[in-house]
Amino acid sequence: MWLLLWSCAHVRTLAHSDISTVRTKVEFIGTPLLTMENGDVFRLETAAAVLYSVRFLQCTDVSDGYALIPINNADAGHSDIAIPTNWNRPTYIDLLNPSPIQTEIEIEPQSICLGAVTWARWDGGTFDLPLEEPEATFSMLLSGSCTDSDGDERSFSLFTSVPSERIESPTELDDDGASDTLNFTVVFDTTQLLHKIECSDDLLVNSSSQALQALFNVQNNAHWIWEWE
Repeated sequence: MWLLLWSCAHVRTLAHSDISTVRTKVEFIGTPLLTMENGDVFRLETAAAVLYSVRFLQCTDVSDGYALIPINNADAGHSDIAIPTNWNRPTYIDLLNPSPIQTEIEIEPQSICLGAVTWARWDGGTFDLPLEEPEATFSMLLSGSCTDSDGDERSFSLFTSVPSERIESPTELDDDGASDTLNFTVVFDTTQLLHKIECSDDLLVNSSSQALQALFNVQNNAHWIWEWE
């Protein structure tokens, strides 16, 4: 099942018809907060996730509004959901020491109505894996130890293979027809990586759900920037 964050404001009215170049940047800011308000203290040995794709959906004017058309279909491999993609390079991201990503792609001139950012489990085609590859495929992996407010210490390894996708439309577009380039930047703030995760027995019992919470925190704390050139 997909974890989907959806925002589609102005999809029917905001579109640009002749985008031929898409420049994508993925940036990371902040460091995970490890001391919680409830007194829990975390120590992270590993915090990693797989950025699967950053892509855009074409739209075409029809009688009842805009119909969405995927650009450059590709199969995600881990499901039967078709992935319309402009940047489809599954990449292992070390969230404790992340590197920015930048790419430029040429496409046939077309409209763009929506953007989508997907995190999903890594596979044999994933880039930037560490020399010692993880034993299990995952979309999010956290390992380390924590001490609760009573002084009890626990070691943990949290992982999930569930993907997370966020889809949004730009809040405004340049409709004068002069722009042919989209500069798209998504900035992930990892400060709240451990938000709502507590150092308790539930941490160990519900490993997947806790890791999924961390993945949601990454997606939810992202700033999307659309610029038309």
